[in-house]
Amino acid sequence: MEVIYKHLNDIAETSTSHDVGSKRILLKGSECESMLTQAAIGSLSEGEFVENHWHPTMVEYYFFTKGRATLTINAVKYTCEKDTFIKIPKNAIHSLFAITAIDFIYWGIAI
Repeated sequence: MEVIYKHLNDIAETSTSHDVGSKRILLKGSECESMLTQAAIGSLSEGEFVENHWHPTMVEYYFFTKGRATLTINAVKYTCEKDTFIKIPKNAIHSLFAITAIDFIYWGIAI
């Protein structure tokens, strides 16, 4: 079980394979365990809380685009704010608390 935790400012800008523009790679294919089950944009209002739960057959990836939250994974607290990326391993007990209103993009990958 590995947690991947990144902030956009820490990711180097690189050229695209089309030699047009630039990109910051959040996740390489070699870091993905399996097939996409869901990609969605989510939001929580200030003070809302997603209780502890886990996914025995899925890994989740979150990219926060607004606000500030605490994401707890296996009893370790991560402060997530705009431009934070984090991976939640399968079977990891996790919860999410919105310190402020938050928006995020998340992906579920079946394993």
